[in-house]
Amino acid sequence: MRSFWLTILLICSSVRGLAQPPQHPKLPGARADFRAAAQRRDTLAMAEAAYIIGKHTWTSNDYVGGRNWLLYALRIWEKRGPSVQLNKVLIQLSGDESVMGNFPEAFVYANRALANSRQLKHPHSLMSAYWMLGTLHLERAQNGLDTPTARKKTGLDSAARYLQQAEAIALKIGKTIDIAGIRNTWAELLLDSDPAKAVDLLEYALRAYLTSGQGVSITRLHYKLSTAFLAVNNRRKAYEYLEKADSLLRQINDANLRLIIDGHYAWVKWYEATRQWPQAYQRLRMADSLQKRQLTREQRAVIAQLNVGYETSRRDKLLQQREAELKINKAVLTAQQNYTYGALGFSAVVLLASAFFYRLWQQNKRTRQQNEQLLAEQSHRTKNHLQAISGLLSLQASQLTDEDAKRAVEESQIRIQSMTLLNRKLSQATGQHAQGLPDIVPEIVQMILRSYSPKAVAVTCQVEPVPISVEQILPVVLILNELVTNACKYAFPNHPHPSLTIRCWPENNRIRLRVQDNGPGIRPDTSRKGFGMRLIALQTEQLWAEASFSQPPGLTFDLSIPGNA
Repeated sequence: MRSFWLTILLICSSVRGLAQPPQHPKLPGARADFRAAAQRRDTLAMAEAAYIIGKHTWTSNDYVGGRNWLLYALRIWEKRGPSVQLNKVLIQLSGDESVMGNFPEAFVYANRALANSRQLKHPHSLMSAYWMLGTLHLERAQNGLDTPTARKKTGLDSAARYLQQAEAIALKIGKTIDIAGIRNTWAELLLDSDPAKAVDLLEYALRAYLTSGQGVSITRLHYKLSTAFLAVNNRRKAYEYLEKADSLLRQINDANLRLIIDGHYAWVKWYEATRQWPQAYQRLRMADSLQKRQLTREQRAVIAQLNVGYETSRRDKLLQQREAELKINKAVLTAQQNYTYGALGFSAVVLLASAFFYRLWQQNKRTRQQNEQLLAEQSHRTKNHLQAISGLLSLQASQLTDEDAKRAVEESQIRIQSMTLLNRKLSQATGQHAQGLPDIVPEIVQMILRSYSPKAVAVTCQVEPVPISVEQILPVVLILNELVTNACKYAFPNHPHPSLTIRCWPENNRIRLRVQDNGPGIRPDTSRKGFGMRLIALQTEQLWAEASFSQPPGLTFDLSIPGNA
C-alpha cells in the first residue's frame, strides 16, 4: 500500500515542481477525478484521468509533466491488452514526439497504435492510427528529413496513402469533425501541388470546426487559410484571415506556444508576399525565440530519461514474461514426453487387445455363418416338409369321393400353405420381433381368395407395424386363415358385392386384430361346433388373448392380444 501512494505522490510532485504556465480549463477537474479515483483505488479511472491530465498539461506547454502523466496511463492500459483507451494514449504520445521532432519514436508509437486498433477491429481507433501515420509522414517530409527529393516524394506518397485510408473510414463512420480534421491534414499535403484544392478542404474543415466550438483549431485554420490564399494569389482574403486569427487568438485562454508560433510564421509569409522584409524578419525572430522556449535541452533530457525508464521497465517485464513462458514450455514439454511414453504403452496394450479381439471376432463370425447356414438349411427343410405334406394332402383329396372329407382335406392344405408362407417370411425377417404383418396378412388373404376362386371381393387391409413376437405370429396366422376361409365359404357366395376388411393396430400395450365381412353372419347354435371355430378358440387360449364375435351387419371378429414389446 505504501508503494501505491508513493507512486501517486511522485507523479503529483513532478507536476508541481515545474514552472506553472497557463493551465488548460479542464485540468482542475481532471486532477480532482484522479484524486477521487486514487482514494477508491480504481486504477482504470486513474488511468483515464491521467490521460486527460497529460494531454492538457502538454498543450499547456508543460511537456515533462505531460509526458509523465501519459506514461503513467500507458503502463496501466498496457497490462489490460488491446483497448480503445490504449489507442488514445499511444496516439497522443506519437503526436507529442512529432512536436519534439523525435520522429523515430513517434513512428514507434503510431505503429503500435495501428497494431492495437487492428486487433480491436475498432473503426475509429483504426482511423486515428492511419491519420497519425499520414500526419507523421507529411511532417517528416516537410521538415526536410526525407531528403533527397526521391525520398521526400516517397514520404508524401505514404502520407497520401494513410490519409486516404483514414478518410475512407471516417466517411463510413459519418462523424463530421473527424472528416474535417483529416481534410485539414490533406490541405497541408496539397498546399504546394494544388493550393486551390487545399483552400476548398480548409474551408470545409473551418465550417465543421465552427459548429464544434474548438477555439484553438479554428484559430489555427484561419492561419492556414491565410497561407493557402497567398498560394492562390488572393492577398485580400489572406489578410482577412490573418486579422481574424489574431482576434481569435486574443480571446483564447488555453492558447499554446505552438499556435502562437504558427501565427508568427503565417505573418512571415504574408510580409514576404508583400515584400515587407523588416516586418517579416521581426516576426521570424519572434517565432524562433518562442520555438527555443517551446522545448529546452533540459526538458528534452528529462523526457528522454522518462522514455528510457519506461522502455527499461517494459523490457524487464517482457523478459520476466519470457522466462515464465520458458518455464511453462519446459513443463509442457515434460508433460508431453510423459504423455508420449504413456501413449506408446497404451498403444501396445491396445494392439495386443485388438489382436485378441480380432481373433475372437473371426471365431464369432465363423460361428455366426455356420448358424446362419444351419438356420437356412432348417428353414429349407421345413419348407420342403410342408410342401411334401401339402402334396400328400392334395393326392389324398383327389382320391376322396365324399365332398365333406374332400373339403376338409383342401382346408387343411390351405392351412399348410399359410404356414409355408409364414415360414418363408420369418426366414427373411431379422431381430427378436417380427414386424412383417403388413406383408404377411395381404399375401395370406390373397392366397385364400385365389384358392376358393370366388367372385371379386373388395379387400381392405389396414395393418400397422406392431411389435409381435415370433411365437405369436403362427396362432394369429391360423386364426386369420380360418376367418377368411369361413368368409369365402359362407359370406361371399350369395352376396352381390362381397367385401372383407382386416385391421391390425396397437392399443394400450396390446395388439388389436379385427376381421369383418358383409355376409349374413353365423347362427348362434352353430358358432362353436365347427373345426374352424374350435381351432380359433384354441389359438386364442394359446395367445392368452380375448376374442369376440359380433353381428349384424355381417360378421365381425375382434382379437385383443397382450403386447410383447
